[in-house]
Amino acid sequence: MPTQIRKIGIILLVFAFMCSALVAFSPPQVFSQGTGDYIEAVGWSKDGSWIAVGYADYKTIEILDAANLQVMRILQARNYRDIEWSPGPNFNLLAVASHTDELQVFDVSTGEVVTHIVDQHDPSTTAVSWSPDGTQLAAGHHVGTLMFEAARGITKIWDPATGQLLHTLDEHRHLYAVDAVSWHPDGERLLTVGIDGIHIWDGTTGSHMTFLDIPKMRDAKWNPQGDQVFVAGVELEMHVLDGVTYQPITTIEMLETVNQVEWRPDGQQIAIHAYNRVYTLNTQTWTVSFSSDRFNHPAHGLAWSPDGTQLAFEIAVGTLNIENFEPPNDRITDGLLALYTFEEGSGSTVTDVSGVGTPLDLTISDPGAVSWGADTLTVNDPTLIASPGAATKIISAVQASNAITIEAWVASASLTQDGPARIVTLSQDTYHSDFTLGQGREYTQPANFFISRLRTTTTSLFGEPAVMSYPGTLTTELSQVVYTRDAGGTARLYVNGVERLTDLVDGDFSNWGPGYRLALANELTENRAWLGEYYLVAVYERALSPAEIQQNLAAGPSVTPPPTERVSADLQVLYTFEEGSGATVSDVSGVGTPLDLTIADVGDVSWGTGVLSVTAPTIISSSGPATKVISACQASHEITVEAWVRPANRVQDGPARIVTLSQDGSNRNVTLGQGAYQA
Repeated sequence: MPTQIRKIGIILLVFAFMCSALVAFSPPQVFSQGTGDYIEAVGWSKDGSWIAVGYADYKTIEILDAANLQVMRILQARNYRDIEWSPGPNFNLLAVASHTDELQVFDVSTGEVVTHIVDQHDPSTTAVSWSPDGTQLAAGHHVGTLMFEAARGITKIWDPATGQLLHTLDEHRHLYAVDAVSWHPDGERLLTVGIDGIHIWDGTTGSHMTFLDIPKMRDAKWNPQGDQVFVAGVELEMHVLDGVTYQPITTIEMLETVNQVEWRPDGQQIAIHAYNRVYTLNTQTWTVSFSSDRFNHPAHGLAWSPDGTQLAFEIAVGTLNIENFEPPNDRITDGLLALYTFEEGSGSTVTDVSGVGTPLDLTISDPGAVSWGADTLTVNDPTLIASPGAATKIISAVQASNAITIEAWVASASLTQDGPARIVTLSQDTYHSDFTLGQGREYTQPANFFISRLRTTTTSLFGEPAVMSYPGTLTTELSQVVYTRDAGGTARLYVNGVERLTDLVDGDFSNWGPGYRLALANELTENRAWLGEYYLVAVYERALSPAEIQQNLAAGPSVTPPPTERVSADLQVLYTFEEGSGATVSDVSGVGTPLDLTIADVGDVSWGTGVLSVTAPTIISSSGPATKVISACQASHEITVEAWVRPANRVQDGPARIVTLSQDGSNRNVTLGQGAYQA
């Protein structure tokens, strides 16, 4: 493949610019109070309300209001070693593991201990982790002493509501503790980390599944999607493993040991707490996207906010730093099956714009009952909006995955619609449906709540018992409502990003009706009408995570990306290769005298649309000195060189010059190239 040069710009900036998916974008917040001790642990509650800060006196845990960093409560937990917040539905619960014989669950709203487990048999609790559904609590232990060979690490799984021991996981040896415990997002597996390596366990039965011979690791965690495991520790390498086969995907070299890793909730970044610095890595390129200043002491504690826009960590003794990050602005597309954005503006068809399989377009039976707006469809009078045939692509995919997400951005016309009134339904008639997302219940007023029915092998033919949000969560304002059900049976209902109910819906989807149709605003029998505004409807073949739901909430109902512009401040030269032919590459920066470039041999290049391919050795250079670039750089003492390129191969070296400002091979001002000399 020939080298493709897409865009090259030399830009002088008055600030450091990082071209990455996630960069800190506003000044950090700093909290410094506490005991004067080091910070040992940091945790951010899953609803975003609280930040827990544990200190190295190993007894004091401060609970901060995340909005203003005010201390709301101080907990005392003797010899604590690890903390973790409950995943819900009660987000006020904080689990605390102590180095003595205690495992406690605090309700931080009251400061009371709601569960107190005293384990005298295996007293040293070193790590704690909630299962994703909040029904199990895994605690890592160190048993025995380093003086005896019997010393080892074990993990116990407890019922956090009753304090009952459910399973004991006993495989770690080599005299050391279990350093970390992490659950798979579906709750069916968990991993434990010790100095001997990593063990994978069945989260339901507690049986041992496999051993990963990666010694001297301190932390390992599945990503939010469950398809990767990130492993790090005292060795100067970090490993990314396949989350199913556990085969290596990539290895990242480090210059220092790592104490803790935390995935950003959307999985696009991972935060690394090294010996005395915090990094974040872009998980698409595995390159550094943020690096803190170095600390003057070893530090601990690292936590993302639930929406992934803030990262909390210790920056100095007893000082908590909260770094701000840009939120993701794209909607989740992984697992998407059908998407309706109501951008048609007129007509009787609502188009499936998911781009997945055969489009499942919907037909409005009475176009006179609706009115189109800017990316909205308002249902003014009862009608039916339905697919002409079976929603096969949804039915087949969801039956295969045994999981689903239904998302709707809607504004109800009133709080009296019930039945439930159908917002989205996959059904045959009133009493035969695969799923329904609706408003209200029959004979229940006011109908100010959302309701979801999902048919499985353990429910009725129309999905009862239903999952409902609390009264008052449905208004006539625009709302995002999301229903998820994962492969393990956990169902959740969210309104505007907040989880309003969690329930267990057992069974599978093998009894779904193969010929059922997808419909909006009514039942197929046209006796459960819903009136209001539609902004977006989406169906996924998996359960979106809370972070992904937050990401969709932040992106809003529009899938049309906002117009983006290149940074132009302090631009000096810009080449976009839009000429299409000829021997000249024009400087289109509009700054000073254009610094055009001449192609020495036009036979060695080929032009495309916005592309110049270099197919054989040649030179493309300015006819005289690059004076405007040199003068501006000398004045600012700063420079940025940006290039969008695709190399022809991976053997070019020297370095091979992509962009250079130079006189010859030994005298240059700046060079951006590929490879090193004879490397």
